[in-house]
Amino acid sequence: MRALLLGLALAMGLAHAEGLLAPGIYRLNEPAAWSAPRAPDEAEVKRRFVDMPALPSSAKIRYAVVAKGEKQNMVFFLTAPGWHGSESAERICRAYGFPDWHDYASDLPICSGDPGRSEPSVTRQGDLLSLDWPELNDSEQNERIPPTRKPTSDEQIACMLDNCNPEAFGRWIRHEKVTRRHSDFSLLQSRDYRDILYLSGSTALHHSADTSGFTESLPQDSFAAVQAVDGDWLKVDAFDHEGRVKSGWILRADALGGQWVEQAARHPRFRFRVLLSEGDENGLGRLPLAIEARDRRSGKVAQTLYDISAMESRSADEDVVQLVDVNFDGELDLLVLEQAGGAGPNDTHNVYVFNKRTGRFERNAKLSELPQLQIDAKRKRILSASRGGCCSHSSETYRYFHGRLTLVSSWDESLSYDDGGSVMVTTVRRLVKGKWRTKIHRKRM
Repeated sequence: MRALLLGLALAMGLAHAEGLLAPGIYRLNEPAAWSAPRAPDEAEVKRRFVDMPALPSSAKIRYAVVAKGEKQNMVFFLTAPGWHGSESAERICRAYGFPDWHDYASDLPICSGDPGRSEPSVTRQGDLLSLDWPELNDSEQNERIPPTRKPTSDEQIACMLDNCNPEAFGRWIRHEKVTRRHSDFSLLQSRDYRDILYLSGSTALHHSADTSGFTESLPQDSFAAVQAVDGDWLKVDAFDHEGRVKSGWILRADALGGQWVEQAARHPRFRFRVLLSEGDENGLGRLPLAIEARDRRSGKVAQTLYDISAMESRSADEDVVQLVDVNFDGELDLLVLEQAGGAGPNDTHNVYVFNKRTGRFERNAKLSELPQLQIDAKRKRILSASRGGCCSHSSETYRYFHGRLTLVSSWDESLSYDDGGSVMVTTVRRLVKGKWRTKIHRKRM
């Protein structure tokens, strides 16, 4: 089973962005004369307009479900059973994200609504959800308009220079058929949907946030709308083709799918498992989706970490989790690779610091931002380095004072240019008794 939860606005309490559609269930409006302006006929062109729906009749779409995140709308259509999207050169998808969504992927079948990718434009038009294809212009049979009189000798000479008077020589009118494809939906029922969920595998739906309340299985290759997040649970609505709603709860781990892999990292109190996505057909590109910490003595799950911003693991599946005491308090903390930088290494890690008071791992935003993180346990300091190309390097050193991470020194080396040519500028800063001291050295290259 494989499914991916979109990280749009799962954190509750986010204010809805202006300019987005209200979340809820939308119904397809009946076809009507389109009120869009028509290009006027020209002297040599006459247009015949044909208005058609933007959605294929085979999909039998009557309803759409819209979620509203912080910056985007997500929408999925309630399609006829067995309809999985158009396979023609012009693609119709079952789900869209707008504005500024990425392109369709097989493991995340959500399109961008970008006509440049042979998709309809999916946008908000006032209070309507609108789909529009670019106009299609087809030439039809041209029409010959005969002259009304004979040409003069001057007109004959002018016509030899491609300046023919239509009254004396007649003219041609080009006929075009302009096909405009448009569909729109109006809000039928407001629902506070914060996200949508793609379920690639059959997923258990529960009456409540409790595994004892199992009701039924949601079908594979389907969508659901997320209303709320409660710890390990998602409150969702699922739909049939006719818009009928099934409400319930899904375990976040079930929704994410993938495969749990036991980790080799040893901790005196916990055992760790990582939920890895399936990857491509060769098993590559496996992303960490969740991290589970189990109590060694009881075997019970003590904590599950979700919403992990991470790239595919470059380590063996069992070595995704790394343990190190990052704040020198005698407790092992948890590290997971977040991303590899572009210019040089510049790797960053998700850093989860163990909180002795709560007994839980908590993500430390500052440490997670530091590239090339190094822990100097002997001198109790934290080092960070970065590279901005061939001629720009920097490093920083941090220490903890009264439990607070503090920058104590930095070094930067970069190549600059002036009238005399190139200059290597080295800047060293140190924190001495609460005050910064700076030295700058310039070397002509």
